[in-house]
Amino acid sequence: MNKDLDYSLLKVLLLLNKHRSLKKVALILGKTEGTISKYLSKLRAQIGDPLFVRTREGLEPTPALTLLLPSLEEGLNVIDSAVFSNGSLSLTNYAKTIRVALQSSIISIYSYEIYKAINKEFPNSFISLELWSDSTEQNILDGKIDIGVHFIHGERKKDIYQSKLINTSMVVGVSPDNPINTWKEASLAPHIFFKINDSHHSRRYFVEHCLKNGIALDYKVNTDSFDTAMALVSEEGMAVVGLKRLLTAVGLKIIEIPEELQVDISLVSCIKLLNRGHPLQVKLKELIKGVIK
Repeated sequence: MNKDLDYSLLKVLLLLNKHRSLKKVALILGKTEGTISKYLSKLRAQIGDPLFVRTREGLEPTPALTLLLPSLEEGLNVIDSAVFSNGSLSLTNYAKTIRVALQSSIISIYSYEIYKAINKEFPNSFISLELWSDSTEQNILDGKIDIGVHFIHGERKKDIYQSKLINTSMVVGVSPDNPINTWKEASLAPHIFFKINDSHHSRRYFVEHCLKNGIALDYKVNTDSFDTAMALVSEEGMAVVGLKRLLTAVGLKIIEIPEELQVDISLVSCIKLLNRGHPLQVKLKELIKGVIK
């Protein structure tokens, strides 16, 4: 066996043994089937064995791999136990960079409090709070982002696990001195279309729902910057639709939207499906939820 064995690929080997399919493992890891095949070729060269043979039922481990698997699993458990103890994250010993991607309204309102909460629990980690971008979903799947916070969306990649952070309703927000006080008045006001999803997810669910109910809001500007939206509300007398919890947090006057026009744009944490029970992601979600609640 090669002494330069790439230990980062060993979990791929265990997944292949479990699922017996390059395609299934590729879907789980958010990779292409060709990439998993390259990983397997690299492992074969490093270990010096074919590892799997193809059968009608799928991949079957070779006798050499069958003998090796118990030791591999035990070795990986030993490595994990250096950071995790009894399934709980060893916070004071964790020193890796923690990367969190935040939607623009969240980064404007809560980023400092999120930083403080994470830093308190992970004092040895470098913390990176980043603006959600078009590449964030893939970065989560590639392990480059530990957790993201955005609005729920049905078009996200199926290997992204979305978990609700808060229960709140949709409202219209206007400046405190704006004379608008009712939904009827708000529906006639000039509106900001606040882009809440990246370019991969273009559906405008609330707009579509309003149109189905015969309501066409007067959108004057489109922005994905929460700070710009707040400036337009304050200086131009515009209205913006958003989550009650967020718009209340920045001191806007709240106009309730009728129940029949409500759509689910809940705030959610976004993590790699494979990591949904991982102690790091569980702890990060807990900390972020504690800030936003």
